[in-house]
Amino acid sequence: MRYQMPLFVVVMGICLLYAMHSNARKSKKQCVIIITVILALFSGLRTWWFGDLIKYYTLYLRCQGADWMTGLGDDATNIGIRAFFHYASEIGISYDDCLLIIAAFVAITLGVLVYRYSPSPFWSYTMFIGMGFYLFTYSGLKQAVAMSFLILAAMAMFEGKPLKFLFWTCVGGLFHAPALIFLPAYYFCRQRLNQRYVLVLVALVAALFLFRTQIVNLMNEVYYAEADSFTDTNKVGGRFIMMVLIMVMGNILRPLHKWDRVYLQVFNLMVLAAALQTMSVFGNVFSRLADYYYQFVVLYMPMIMQTGRSQARQLPRYREQIRYWDPKNYLLLSVFVVVFAFWFYGNQLQSPMMKDFLFRWEIDPYSLYGN
Repeated sequence: MRYQMPLFVVVMGICLLYAMHSNARKSKKQCVIIITVILALFSGLRTWWFGDLIKYYTLYLRCQGADWMTGLGDDATNIGIRAFFHYASEIGISYDDCLLIIAAFVAITLGVLVYRYSPSPFWSYTMFIGMGFYLFTYSGLKQAVAMSFLILAAMAMFEGKPLKFLFWTCVGGLFHAPALIFLPAYYFCRQRLNQRYVLVLVALVAALFLFRTQIVNLMNEVYYAEADSFTDTNKVGGRFIMMVLIMVMGNILRPLHKWDRVYLQVFNLMVLAAALQTMSVFGNVFSRLADYYYQFVVLYMPMIMQTGRSQARQLPRYREQIRYWDPKNYLLLSVFVVVFAFWFYGNQLQSPMMKDFLFRWEIDPYSLYGN
C-alpha cells in the first residue's frame, strides 16, 4: 500500500490542477498524456517476482524457439499472449520489457478513451484506480490486455462501426477468451430508447439471472474445465448493489434521452455489467466477466457528474431538457464519491499480492533462493 495510495493521490492531484486551466481542451490533452506516462511506468517497471507474473514468465520461456506452438492444442484460448511473448523474445525483448509494453498499451488505450469521450479526466482516473481496474495490470496480464482491446471495440461502437467493433473484440478474445462476452454489446447498447428497448433489456437481464447456472456450466466446459468447482450461494453480493446504486444515482443526475447517444450506450454497458455480476455468486472468475463491461464506469461516472451547464454547452439544442443541479449538491456528492473511492480502493489494497509490490531495482531475484 505504500506505493498504491500515494499514486492515487498524485493522479487525482494532477487532474485537479489541470481542471483549473483556462484552456480546457489543451489542458485535458496534457493531463491525459502525463497520467498515461505515470500509469505506464508505475506498472511497467514493477518486479515480476510476485503473483501470477511468475507463471507468465514461465510461459514466456516456453514460447521461445521454433516449437513455441507445442501444447497449443491443449490450450488454444490464449494464443494472443503466447504469440506476443514468442515474437517479442525473437527480436530480443526481455520479459521485463514485455511487462512495460503491456502496461503502456493499457495506459494508452485508456488515455485515448478518456481524451475522446470523458468530460472529466479526474473522475475517469478516479474510477480506473479507485475501482481496482488498474490492479489488473499488476498480475492479470491476459485480462488487462483483453480489456484494453475492448476499449478500442467500444469506441468503434460509439462511432457506429460494427466491423471494427467485431475485429477488436475478437482480438481481445485471442488474449482472454471470456472477452468474447462483449460481442452482444453492439446490438444491445445501440438500441433506440423506446418501449422495445426497455423490454429487450429486461428480457436480457432476466435471462442472464434465470439461466446463470447453465451459462456458468457451459463456461466451465469451454474455458475453465472445472465443472464441479463452482457453487451457487443464492446471493448477489455488495458489488452488484453498488452497480445498481451508481445507475440509480446516474438516472437522477442525468436522465436518459435518445439524443444523448454516447451516454445511452455507456448506461447500457452498466446494465449489462450488473446483469453479468449476478453470476459472481459462483466465484470471482465470473465477477471478472462483468468487469469487461463495468470498466466503462470510467466514462459513466464523469458523464453523470457533468454539470447541467457543461452539458448545455456541449448540447445547446437540448438545453431545455437537461437537468440542472445546485453546485452545492454537486460538491457534496463529489466529496462522497471521492471518499467512497478511497475506501473501496483501500479495501482492495489489503490483498496479500499488494504487499509484495516492488519495483525492478528493489529486489534481488537470487535472494529469493537463499543465495
